[in-house]
Amino acid sequence: MISAEKAIEMVDTSRLYKHILSLEGVRHALDSYDVLIQASNYIEKTLQHCNIETNRHFFPVEGFKEEFFNVEGLLRGSMDLIQPVLLITSHYDTVYSTPGADDNASGVAVMLEVARVLSEIDYPKNVAFVSFNLEEFSPTLQRLIRELGTHYRIFDDEFRYISWPLKKYADQFKKLIIASGPAKPFLDEEEWRKFEEIANQELKDTDLKFFKEQNKIFRESAQDDPFGRSFCLGSDAYSKYLIENKITVRGVINLESVGFVSIEPNSQRLPRGISLDMFKTHSTDRDQMIGNYVTIIGDENSQNLINAFFESSQHESINLPCASLNVPLDYEGIKHTMPDLLRSDHAPFWRYRIPAIMVTDTASFRNPYYHTGGDTINTIDFPFMKKICQATLATIIKIL
Repeated sequence: MISAEKAIEMVDTSRLYKHILSLEGVRHALDSYDVLIQASNYIEKTLQHCNIETNRHFFPVEGFKEEFFNVEGLLRGSMDLIQPVLLITSHYDTVYSTPGADDNASGVAVMLEVARVLSEIDYPKNVAFVSFNLEEFSPTLQRLIRELGTHYRIFDDEFRYISWPLKKYADQFKKLIIASGPAKPFLDEEEWRKFEEIANQELKDTDLKFFKEQNKIFRESAQDDPFGRSFCLGSDAYSKYLIENKITVRGVINLESVGFVSIEPNSQRLPRGISLDMFKTHSTDRDQMIGNYVTIIGDENSQNLINAFFESSQHESINLPCASLNVPLDYEGIKHTMPDLLRSDHAPFWRYRIPAIMVTDTASFRNPYYHTGGDTINTIDFPFMKKICQATLATIIKIL
């Protein structure tokens, strides 16, 4: 039997640093497609260097001739279709404005180090590593919005807002969209009426038309389900591939922004619909408002997986501060009551009732550099990342 202790000891912080150093940079379909491809190549080569066979899982993107694909690495060379597979996942794209060290080079780095360790101990179980593309906002929709803004002369040549009032209300519009949650990424009639009432004091009619038509684009993209249309295009395509090919999944450990901590008071916030008493905690601040722990989130089908990660975090050689949230709801229930919990690539798996957990530093609920130019390697806490990597390895060995 393979010892978790051996795997834990093998985690190398220097390798985690090297991965983020290599991946840091805007990795975006519209603004830096070449860098996006460079990131996928780096992931492939790193896995191949560990003697892990890789595949490219291609998926179409409306309006684009460029190739988009997820990178898949198979520990044993191929999936054993008789035995359920455990997926360790991340995403390698960024939004257009950030070098994305935490979101999500950190998740990719942990995934790659887990893959290296398992390959070197010759782990015999059915494990796959998948790094998804286009977790962030759909480039198809983003292109439509850029064309719309150009038509109404809202943007300059670099797609910056041409006036302060436009920038101010664009930020306000974005905040309202985010507050609505990823399951409803648009303003309803009452929310739009309130926004319009305030904005029309400073904006021209054409400016308001831009925001109204942008809101229409968001609404139409989410008519059935936003995942696979507005967000998470790669993971949505991959989860469908698993279903169509009747591949049984033991579980998914999705690594989403796992490198940022803060020891400042009140540095941690909670999503809408979430309260402190819903969490089970280990070694956190008493009121959980200091953001120095990892959060593990699972739905009603993921209890065994979330419990295994929580217990692994308490291993005496790891002692990772953590808070686990096992939501007793399915995908639809979470979508309507706690939509912020769907903000990553585990969401499409929940939709298909595949056990999945999100392991995260909580991103925008803690990290002030989230989706900004400040999300650099200099903000990453590597000892924290090392513990998350160790806990991930211990979890894999525990459940397989």
